[in-house]
Amino acid sequence: MDSINNLIRKKWFLLTVILTVILFLLIAMSFSKPKINTLSENQPQPDQVSPVDDIDSNAPPVAPTAFTPEQLKNIEEQRKIDEIVGKREIEIKTKYPWFIKLPLRGQKYFVYFDQNQSTFVGLLYPKSGDNVEDMKAEVIAKLRQEIQITDVEKYPFEWKITPE
Repeated sequence: MDSINNLIRKKWFLLTVILTVILFLLIAMSFSKPKINTLSENQPQPDQVSPVDDIDSNAPPVAPTAFTPEQLKNIEEQRKIDEIVGKREIEIKTKYPWFIKLPLRGQKYFVYFDQNQSTFVGLLYPKSGDNVEDMKAEVIAKLRQEIQITDVEKYPFEWKITPE
């Protein structure tokens, strides 16, 4: 019985030593932590930081861009080209509302629309034994059903056949 009491005292002693060491470490760590700067009310919040704060103070100041007469001419030419392209795009979307759904692709065909010629161009890749006329009919049917071109017969087709 005496040995059991002795063992319990040793365990309590060991437990007390471990708890004391842990407590000492916690106190030491709390004093060694670096202070964290907290945002005060007069400091800007992260979402309030102005772009000026991000500028490298050692960087040389940047002067406003001055364009040469040639650059100004090029800018004006580009503006006119952009305007023409924009108008052409609106014209194509109005005249051919299905144009954006093209090209039509399959393992044996590739079909696109040449808006300058108002012509469908069909590239067919028949294998030996394939009926080219059936392939053409399949393409036209898919243009009607998948691309929803109701007046597909209104436009001529240019077929280019490349046997495999």
